Amino acid sequence: LPKAKKEISAVVTLCKEHEDELDLATLYNVYFQYTTILYEHKELAQAMKQAKRAEHYAHKLGLNLSELDITPLMGKIYQEQGNFKQAYRYQEKYYEAKDSMNKSRQLEEIAALDDRLEDLEYEKEIFLLEKDKEILAAENRQGKILSLGVGLLALLTLIFLWNSRRKNNIIAEKNQELEKVNHVKDQLFAIIGHDLRKPAIAFRGITKKVNYLLNNRDYTTLNALGAEIEKDAQALNKLTDNLLSWALLQRNVMPYNPVNVNLCDLVEDVIMLFDKLIKEKNIKVKLAIDSTINVHSDEGSLQTIVRNLIDNAIKYTPDGGTITVNAVKEKENIKLRVKDNGVGMSESKLRDIFLLQKNKSSSGTTGESGTGLGMHLVDELVKLNRGSIDVMSTLGEGTVFNVLLKAS
Repeated sequence: LPKAKKEISAVVTLCKEHEDELDLATLYNVYFQYTTILYEHKELAQAMKQAKRAEHYAHKLGLNLSELDITPLMGKIYQEQGNFKQAYRYQEKYYEAKDSMNKSRQLEEIAALDDRLEDLEYEKEIFLLEKDKEILAAENRQGKILSLGVGLLALLTLIFLWNSRRKNNIIAEKNQELEKVNHVKDQLFAIIGHDLRKPAIAFRGITKKVNYLLNNRDYTTLNALGAEIEKDAQALNKLTDNLLSWALLQRNVMPYNPVNVNLCDLVEDVIMLFDKLIKEKNIKVKLAIDSTINVHSDEGSLQTIVRNLIDNAIKYTPDGGTITVNAVKEKENIKLRVKDNGVGMSESKLRDIFLLQKNKSSSGTTGESGTGLGMHLVDELVKLNRGSIDVMSTLGEGTVFNVLLKAS
C-alpha cells in the first residue's frame, strides 16, 4: 500500500498539471483510486477531499449517483468520521437512485421485451465494448504518465551520478598531479643538495690551500688541486645549466625556435668542450657524421641534448675506451647515435634512465659524480623537438643512445 500510495500520488500531481489535456473519465478514475487508497490508509479527511473532486468530475460527466462507485465510498468515509447524518444521506441517495433506475429499467424492459430484446442485447454489448475501450485508454494514459515520470526520474539520477563521477575524477586527477609535483620537487631538492655539496666543499678555503702549497713550493699537489677544482667547476657549471633548462621546461617558457642546424658542426663544438677530459682519460672519439646532414631543431636545446649524451658517455667509458658518434638518415628523420664501450647498465637502471629519482646516478669510471637530472632533461628536450629517444645497454659492454630528429 505505501508503494501504491506513492505512485498514485505522483499520478495525481501529473493530472493536476495536465488537467486540460485529460478526459473527465480519466480524472474521475484517478481521484476515485486515490480516495480508495487514502481510505485504506485511514487518512479520512484527505480521502473525503479527493472523493469530492471525483464527484465533481462525475457530475460534469453527467453520471447518475447509482452509477458512481464513489457514492457508497463517501458514505463509508462519513460513517467512520462519525458524521452519520451525511453517511445516511449518501447511502439513501445511492440506494434510492439505484432502486429508481432499476424500476425504470425493469418497466422499459417489460414494455418492450418482445420487440427490442435483441436490440437491447446488441446495445449492451456495444456499450460494454466502448466502456472497456475507455477504461483501457485511461489505463494506457495512466501507464504512459507513470512511465514518463519514472523515465524522467531515472534520467535525472543518471545525470547526477555522471556529474558526481566526473567531479570525483577531476579531483583525483588534480590530487595525482599535486602528488607528482611534490615528488619531483622533493627529488630535485635532494639532487641539488647532494651534488652541490662536493663542489662547495672543494671551493671552501681554496685561497688558504693555494697559499700554503705556494709557500711550500709543492707544485705537484698544487697542479692536482687545480685539476680537481676545474673538474668540480665543470660539474657545477653543467648542473646549473641543466637546472636552468629544466626550470624553464617546467614553467613552459623554454625557448623553442626550430631552425636548420648542421648536425656535424654542432656535435664537433660540443666535443671540443670536453677536449681536456677526453685527453685525461685517453678516450678515442670517432665522429662519423656527413657534413651535409641538417636537422630541423631548436639549436640551444639540441646542444644541451648532445652535451649531456657526450658527457654521460665520457663519464662511464674507462681510460683508453672508445666513443662513437654517427648519424644516418631514415625517411624524413635523422637518427643520431652515441655509443660507448663503457661499463653499461643493469636492466633496472636502464628502465629508469629517463626518470627523475634520488640517488639514481652512479659514479663514473674515475669517480665522476652525476645528478641523474641530465638524462631526464634529455628526454624532455627531445620531446620538445618533436623527436624520440631510446637506449640499449649491456653490463660490461657499453651503452647506445639513439635520438630521432626531424630532417630539414
